[in-house]
Amino acid sequence: MKIDPLKKVVMCSVMIPATEITNMAFGKCPKAKNNKCECLYVTTSCSETSPDSENDGAVFVIKNLGATGSPSREAPWSIIYEHGSQVL
Repeated sequence: MKIDPLKKVVMCSVMIPATEITNMAFGKCPKAKNNKCECLYVTTSCSETSPDSENDGAVFVIKNLGATGSPSREAPWSIIYEHGSQVL
């Protein structure tokens, strides 16, 4: 969703044809020749209690949004283990 902060109106939005969105993250686009995070990956839930939708439990890749994400940085494992986390 793109909002004009001055006019306070929605300028652009993307409708996902699923019951519930569970996560979104920018990442490298499939077959991209650069390392920019220009695609938005959207996951949806799949539950026995929710109404059936053929797109529940799917991953959507949305291109050409005109926005990019920042590449992730690798955390030192020593910091992760100091805080009692477990890597599965």
